[in-house]
Amino acid sequence: MATSTNQNNLAGIPGHQLEAEYTEAAPTDLICQCPSCKKVAPSLEYIGGLNGAGRHLCPECANYYRNKATTRRRKTAPPTIPAPILHPGFDESEDIRKENARAQHGEPGKEIRIRTLSSYAPAPIPVNNAPPQYVIDGAGNQFLIPAAPASVAQSGYISVATRPQVVCSSSYGFHPTSNHSGVQVGLPGVSPLLPSPISALPASSKAVTLNGQGYGYTSSHTQYNSHRVQMAGMAYATDIEKKGIIEVQIVEFPESKRNWKTVGAIMVVKSGVPVNIGAHALKTFAFSVVLPLWNEWSHGYPLSIDDLSLKDKNFEEISPPLNSPDVDCIQTHFFIPPKKANAPPTLKKDKVLVLLHIPNKLLGQVEFEKINGSAENEPMTQPMTPPKLITPSLGMRRAHEPSTTPPSIKHKKSRTEPESSELIYHSPDRKRLAMALREEKIPVSKNIPILHESAIPVRIWRGKNLHLDELISLASRGADWSEYCDEGPSSTLCVDLRPKKALTGEFKMTNLGRSQPPVFDGPEIAIKQLFFTKTVFKSKPHEDPSGSKDRETKVEKAIYPYDPKVQHPALVMELKLTLWGRALLNLVYAYIKSVNPEEDISRFIEVPQFRFTQVALAVEMLPSSEPGARPKVFLLEENLETMKQGQFRKYMSNMPHIFLIFDDKENAARADFLRFAQHVMYWKTGKLAYVSDFQGNDSVLTDCQLMTHRQLGRVFAEGNVPEGFEGLESHHDCNNRFCEFFNLPSMDEIEQAEVQ
Repeated sequence: MATSTNQNNLAGIPGHQLEAEYTEAAPTDLICQCPSCKKVAPSLEYIGGLNGAGRHLCPECANYYRNKATTRRRKTAPPTIPAPILHPGFDESEDIRKENARAQHGEPGKEIRIRTLSSYAPAPIPVNNAPPQYVIDGAGNQFLIPAAPASVAQSGYISVATRPQVVCSSSYGFHPTSNHSGVQVGLPGVSPLLPSPISALPASSKAVTLNGQGYGYTSSHTQYNSHRVQMAGMAYATDIEKKGIIEVQIVEFPESKRNWKTVGAIMVVKSGVPVNIGAHALKTFAFSVVLPLWNEWSHGYPLSIDDLSLKDKNFEEISPPLNSPDVDCIQTHFFIPPKKANAPPTLKKDKVLVLLHIPNKLLGQVEFEKINGSAENEPMTQPMTPPKLITPSLGMRRAHEPSTTPPSIKHKKSRTEPESSELIYHSPDRKRLAMALREEKIPVSKNIPILHESAIPVRIWRGKNLHLDELISLASRGADWSEYCDEGPSSTLCVDLRPKKALTGEFKMTNLGRSQPPVFDGPEIAIKQLFFTKTVFKSKPHEDPSGSKDRETKVEKAIYPYDPKVQHPALVMELKLTLWGRALLNLVYAYIKSVNPEEDISRFIEVPQFRFTQVALAVEMLPSSEPGARPKVFLLEENLETMKQGQFRKYMSNMPHIFLIFDDKENAARADFLRFAQHVMYWKTGKLAYVSDFQGNDSVLTDCQLMTHRQLGRVFAEGNVPEGFEGLESHHDCNNRFCEFFNLPSMDEIEQAEVQ
């Protein structure tokens, strides 16, 4: 095929991101869809087309179109990549599978027919140009490991490879050593366990010779045993292709106790797990998802998968069978076996608890290392990226499961003796010694805050930093609340949730705590909930001076957080308020910059720099043992008290005509700027909205309120009062330094936007 020169330098760009100009129609009966080629190739690459219809091409044709002068990089999102065309001579129908099963059961007149197991999996769009990696376990479950192949390889599981294109599991392409246990990594045309190229067609084979003499056997005969095990597993395969949810915990079983308990709140919930997964694959997957939390809790103590044993909720061990394919290790937990033959099983539940048991001796060593700090000197175990599970086809599902675990990671036990301080002989001051000894009393529980703290595992949704136009677009199409957020890694909240420890406002209560791993820049956070007040009557015996006994009744007001059903929508609105306040404040700073882009405005007037706090929504992750419980919901913000930016203060009330007067110049300038910011928001939105209730520290604001036009209806939170919105024009102080300097239009000159 002739070559052409492309001046756009498109080498290395994935084919699904290109648009090639095809001048002839594509054939439909061969694997390579290039009209000038029409040949079967061992591997294909998908190249998109200008009209949206791409083709699967052999390497030679793909290279031609990649370098063609009219080929360009796709500007729009790549379309869905279709499956390539298989050779018409190979049938993969369900009838052949059933006929093979009957033949293996010895039914007369039935013969085993060849059935291809090949399947193509086009390479996904790489994230940040990182090469994607596929892993296929022995049961045929296909794992896609994104973004961090190096960390996976360093954990001792798979070898690092680059640019995988096609993943196949072919009965024809297996090497005689393919029955070896271990994880198989699909590469472009070659695999560590498949030295020969992976192909959709049977590879040509030559007779095996000994000293130049042929004996009539081909290489296919040497693969008979591995093929037999694989086909036998397929013959008895079920038709269940459901995915389930697993909850993974690292647990211990303390001596003299009757039940296990979770270690360090290490708990992860993962969905999309095939219900027919094997024990080895399940253990590998479970270990990979809890390893980051283990590293965080243990300060990097090296842990091997061989150190743990896989258990179910009844603490019974889950292990691969000895003489049968390793599949369906937890299927009985998802389904009730059918009472009648050929009847489908009944779904029991879609979530299963899986335990990784750590021996008491090893756990004691870990806790000893944590206390003595020696674990800080150990190299941290590389975190393994949790793989994404893709349900395989029926033929791939029941392939033989590897039976051995990955290589263990040797423990590095470096015990260092504590350094002894310099010995200095002298007699201590007796008065100071007596005072010190007198203070060493047994502490009471109320003086030990950690005894009242709860460790709450939560899922995190962090509020996005959205532009005003993006917020308008989301709200206009009624977007779900999750589109305003980025779902981050799960965390654990350590907090004392007792009401007496809460800071209360008009609507919300705030408890200060910590998050591990940190949700924001630091571990210290403010945990907020909406609350209601309830009157409580307390009575106790009372004896007056005359000796008569009576009961004294005391009336108190107690606060309680709302039910999660009420809490969630209200806190979502609080999160949206912060995002709208942030966008409108950014609009003010954008206006200031646009007044004179050529000049540095700080030469003429000092503009205070404010931002709104980072915000996130946290939802409690409940264990599967509490199916009827409702998870708690929290609004998380940065803890302003730890920022060293002065005390918390209120710059402006929710009612704009109520001004707060400051004696110091710095706070007075900040309050003037926030009044000016209200003026700009009111002007730029056409008298539709502005932010009020400014409060926070020197530069970080929190708990704002958005005031909107009366005709827009009751929107946002309860603090959006129409009377407060309408009071801005009559009570705004436009004589402050910022309104005068930027020469803002008066309230009467601002044009009212049309409200429909």
